[in-house]
Amino acid sequence: MENNLENTEEQKNAIEETNEVVNQTDDSSKEMQKNKKSLFSTINFYVNIVLFIVLVILIINPFGNKNTKKEAAFSENVGINIAFLNTDSVFGNYKLVEQLKDELIVKKEKMESEVMSKQQTFQTKLTNFQSNVQNNRITFEQSQDAERKLMQERDEIVALGERYSSDIMALEYQMQLQITDSVINFANRYNKTYNADYILGYTKGGGILVANEKYDITQDIITGLNEEYEKSLKTK
Repeated sequence: MENNLENTEEQKNAIEETNEVVNQTDDSSKEMQKNKKSLFSTINFYVNIVLFIVLVILIINPFGNKNTKKEAAFSENVGINIAFLNTDSVFGNYKLVEQLKDELIVKKEKMESEVMSKQQTFQTKLTNFQSNVQNNRITFEQSQDAERKLMQERDEIVALGERYSSDIMALEYQMQLQITDSVINFANRYNKTYNADYILGYTKGGGILVANEKYDITQDIITGLNEEYEKSLKTK
């Protein structure tokens, strides 16, 4: 009789321990959802910082042609010719950004779906285990073995979620680099015609508070980027 009471008490303790499993797996799921919401705000934040620092392009070419209206505006400055672009507008209208975002979302949702599926399977096993313990359908030794397997499965799911979170961060970083390099490389090619000493990238709330619109080349950059993007699709 005493042994039965001890077994029952130990099985109750097993249920309490496995409840902790649910809490930990739920925390992992919430963390992935939180990461999903911050995905594009993180991308915009870091890309804007990188462009603001890196997109100051110093190219001096005094032998270039100076016949266009935009170039004449640059030439009015004495000593230094400056142009600027709105990085928010560029990222909001550059078709490559939309493509990379869509690809990233697909990969992220696939990873999250896999983790959620494993969590649901785990929850079913956990519920069955708790029912078996409460109704004395398994022995104490069987409950210990089942609990050990559940804890191992729980740890594997948590590890998978953490690995996928790291993978997503790496993909975001690669996306940032690809977009930034694309814009900077195009700005360099664009400037071979217009000969600005500096092309500045700015964003709302950034370091540039006021700018003369006649030096704004944002639309030129967007148009040129998208034209090159469309051409690249045709060559694939």
